Amino acid sequence: GYCLANPGKEYLVYLPEGGKVTVDLSAASGTLRQEWISPITGAVTSIGNAVGGGHRTFKAPFEKEAVLYINATPAQGPLRVHPENSRYFTDGTKMPDGSLKAVYLTGSHTWNNLQDPDPATAPPFDYEGYLDFLQSYNHNFFRMWTRMGTGGGPTPTPTIYPRTGPGKAKDGGLKYDLNRFNQEFFDRLRARVKAAGERGIYVAVMFFAGDNVEYRDGNRNWPQHPYHRDNNINGINGDPDGDGQGLECYRLEIAAITLVQDEYVKKVIDTLNDLDNVLWEVGNELPGTIEFQLHVTRLVKEYETSHNLKHHPVGISTFANARPPMRVFQDGPADWITPDTSSGDYTGDPPSADGKKVIVSDTDHLWGVGGDNTWVWKSFARGHHPIYMDPLSATENVSEAQLEGARKAMGQTRRFAERIESTQKEQPRPRHRADGEQPVLIPRVKVGDDGEPAPQQRDEPNVEYIAFHFFAPILNNLLSQV
Repeated sequence: GYCLANPGKEYLVYLPEGGKVTVDLSAASGTLRQEWISPITGAVTSIGNAVGGGHRTFKAPFEKEAVLYINATPAQGPLRVHPENSRYFTDGTKMPDGSLKAVYLTGSHTWNNLQDPDPATAPPFDYEGYLDFLQSYNHNFFRMWTRMGTGGGPTPTPTIYPRTGPGKAKDGGLKYDLNRFNQEFFDRLRARVKAAGERGIYVAVMFFAGDNVEYRDGNRNWPQHPYHRDNNINGINGDPDGDGQGLECYRLEIAAITLVQDEYVKKVIDTLNDLDNVLWEVGNELPGTIEFQLHVTRLVKEYETSHNLKHHPVGISTFANARPPMRVFQDGPADWITPDTSSGDYTGDPPSADGKKVIVSDTDHLWGVGGDNTWVWKSFARGHHPIYMDPLSATENVSEAQLEGARKAMGQTRRFAERIESTQKEQPRPRHRADGEQPVLIPRVKVGDDGEPAPQQRDEPNVEYIAFHFFAPILNNLLSQV
């Protein structure tokens, strides 16, 4: 074979006849991503990962010519909104022309990627396998789910607060002490976010989850929450009106709860602030108020500033009682936001991102579980960052073909985002025709001395010819034409 290498970071191997090859990865450490390209068909295939620190043998997944690309680049950052194209983030990397690299985020997320469900009914979550899964599809982003109470079943572990007692909580375990933190939770949080960053994956760390304080879909979640008066030793009552729900917890109505929430947010920041792949998310579909979301957003930004810490992007997800959420989100201090179906047709014909905020379009807020490859491509083409609520196997709401199509499309769009200029610099917004038809792309031509477009003949020097490509998402093939 023939090899180009930046030892420890990148390796490219060309195999004229395919087959096997052994690569010296002694200079690399940790987990590396491997990708195979067929020069004959243009197919790109991601197959698992490799581990650095020695010689490793690889086998091409197809016959004849093959190219192996191995990449060990960790996530760069911290991210910030791109100053020239605010539809995207930048990691601060300078491009050859001096502009800042734009970062497009996309990937699958799932509920148990931080805390484990009941060990009696399900095995612990295979986090390393999950990271392998993300890399195999070329994903670079996921939301890390946090549950302070329960999603309607047994309490996920490890818990945020230690269960010290005295006395038993409603789920049969010891009561929580809300003045202390369970270090096991924060150690796992840091280890998992760090491991993702080493693989080039960014993580939106969720502070709060809204379904834990209300009666939703037949699950009585609130009775098992730490802020329920029967579940903590601190005398805190998150349901002062006694309606059987703890909605007041996310409405700044109980000073004692706001205090412990603020301390918890600061603890998360202290745990993760030095990691470059972190984004903050106030909470998932909180049944609260915009005032609570803004309070947490400002708290994060003020705490990072006052303690001379790194600044990470803060996001607000759609939440209950916001009609429509986009209107109130876009005027706030958050760096990124997520829409829902009341914000516009984000499922069928997504509106173009206007650059007021980075838009992370999440199937979780649009279908719950749903969406396919066409939704991913439409969202990408409108300047959004599409991410997928992935159950990891087919359900009654989504087929395996839908899941697989969406996963592949996210990886495909990421490859194009890293090569096209429109993500790197601000572009003119498309103008729609008066008859309602979609805009068309107009070829660029050079203008003659009289100010008129010069004749477009191939042998004349004043014509600017543009290379273009057709890509077949289903076949994963790229065809180039000029």
